[in-house]
Amino acid sequence: MRHKLISALIALSALLPLPSFAIDPAFLISDAELEDFPSMSLAGIQHFLEGKKSPLAYDAERDVDGRQRRISEIIWRASRTYRINPKVLIVLLQKEQSAIEDADLSARQLDWA
Repeated sequence: MRHKLISALIALSALLPLPSFAIDPAFLISDAELEDFPSMSLAGIQHFLEGKKSPLAYDAERDVDGRQRRISEIIWRASRTYRINPKVLIVLLQKEQSAIEDADLSARQLDWA
């Protein structure tokens, strides 16, 4: 009996149309999400980098003011200054230079970041 029920459900599902999802390639993220700069705290950014075992989690570089800061703080400060979600900045660092996951970052990768 159980096998007949399962077979009937499989046959019925094959007849039902699959839902279609409209994807707009011009829409990646809403303005509200892009501008959600308070979405991650400084500690949250640091925790994320440490959880990914990113070399950036333990690195410090000079920021635009010439001060030595942890990368997490540079990301956090940039997100606040430019009102950009820090998640977007993290995605850009990974997408453009593999900077989040690359265990051996080159000077060029760091300069770009």
